[in-house]
Amino acid sequence: MMQLKTGDFNYFISTFGFSQSARIVNAVYGPFVAYLFGAILLISGNWIRFQLITSFFINIIGAFGVFRICKKLQLSDLTSTLCGCLFMTTYFLSSWNYNGSFTAVGAMLVPWVLYYGIEMSTENNQKFSVLGLGISMGVMLQTHVFSSLLVTMALLPFVIYSLIISNNRFIFISKMFCAVIIAITLSLNVWLGFLHVMGNNTLLQTSPMDLFINAINFSSPLNTSQINIGFILGAIYIGQIFIVFINWKESSAIMKIMTTTGALFLFLSSKFFPWGLIAKIIPSLQSTLQFPFRLQVIPAILLIVSFGIFAERYRSKMIIVAFGICVVISLSTAQNRISDRMTIWKGNDVVAYPNKLPENVSPDDMRSMFKTRDKDEILNIMPKRTPDYLPIDKKISTDDYHKFNPYGQYWRQFIKPNKDFDKSVRNGKLIVSWVSKTNGNVKVPIVAYKNTIIKKDGKNISYQKTPIGSIVVSSTEGRNTIEVSYKTPTYIKISIAISLIMYIVYFFIWFFFKLKKNSGLII
Repeated sequence: MMQLKTGDFNYFISTFGFSQSARIVNAVYGPFVAYLFGAILLISGNWIRFQLITSFFINIIGAFGVFRICKKLQLSDLTSTLCGCLFMTTYFLSSWNYNGSFTAVGAMLVPWVLYYGIEMSTENNQKFSVLGLGISMGVMLQTHVFSSLLVTMALLPFVIYSLIISNNRFIFISKMFCAVIIAITLSLNVWLGFLHVMGNNTLLQTSPMDLFINAINFSSPLNTSQINIGFILGAIYIGQIFIVFINWKESSAIMKIMTTTGALFLFLSSKFFPWGLIAKIIPSLQSTLQFPFRLQVIPAILLIVSFGIFAERYRSKMIIVAFGICVVISLSTAQNRISDRMTIWKGNDVVAYPNKLPENVSPDDMRSMFKTRDKDEILNIMPKRTPDYLPIDKKISTDDYHKFNPYGQYWRQFIKPNKDFDKSVRNGKLIVSWVSKTNGNVKVPIVAYKNTIIKKDGKNISYQKTPIGSIVVSSTEGRNTIEVSYKTPTYIKISIAISLIMYIVYFFIWFFFKLKKNSGLII
């Protein structure tokens, strides 16, 4: 947000966020969407309006994506609306409302990509929108890489089925290849940026989590968390699976693919899958996957839509009524989750777990900070404490992660001492100053990657690095000032330009074919 406000841009390092520590975050998480959210925050004026605006659009876009799939399958407006509303009540989509989980932003876009898998499986001659699939996947890659990998796996059954039944496989493969090229060109900066950072640094992995504990279960009566999907969703998921397998011969091909794919991902996301054993065989999954419940976005879409098809196929008013009741109950449960968060907001805690109200800030002052136009104030008293992707000396195994204690080191070397340093931004570079009482080495709360440049008095200086990635520089008595910047490779700059230009180009191509109603490309 501050980069947009001040015009001091730096694509890689955080010159304003993350306690102005020069960390690389947005460049590997979703750079364009980070700037989009920054623009929304800048326009909205404060954090409260930002949360309301983004929550509204995330829920509506996600729900409309499911509605769009239903209409593609020729379901009625009523059934399509019920399916969209039910998807909107799932915890992982609405989790942005409760705790700002970025998984919800990825989940919002998943149905927009799956749409084209369903389109190619149902249209004559396996026609599908090359631009639609490529652009939707490109936007997904700019938003949330994990969700992109997840939806790619979910698309495979549809692609394989379409390839098998296609009358002209060469044309189908060519169109798929074109869609892939479109997606790559729209996200070229993400791929090259990720490879650049990963290839030149040893990065700290995310905190390893117990896979079994973070898999979903069906025992909870209410959808109260990402782990407990509740009775309503559980009954619809399992009921739809049994309906299709009992009536396998009578079920349509698209119903079989959607239900089978949804059932597979449901199984993988649940405690029925042997996650304890898998974690022992592949320990790295505890850091890369972390939460198996994130896989349930696929069954949430496919099984809900499949149930909508079943409800209309039998033309039973009672089934539609029962479905409507389930949706109303789910909406009520989602509303109760909002009420629970509002109780916390109005109480002495103010902020939800895992955040904690600072001891020197009153609840009323905390609430006022969320409403003020000074958006930095809340970040200064509640800094982000996760040490993910910091540059370290050597790779740390999953077993040694907690011994290394990255959270403790990050607190001691970055968060706690940050108040003793003055930081500002000039021409995209971070200016860091401090006062030393004596000559000697000083740990500065700045992260240094391979391409990070540290200057003092206009000259490059040598420095040491701590195991967690902060720098140690020589300090003289009195005031010291260093300049922190990042050498962005030329090919990264070119990739950013290509991605931005291609968004414009593809939009005009889409607009042209939309006007001409070209039969070769169905938009």
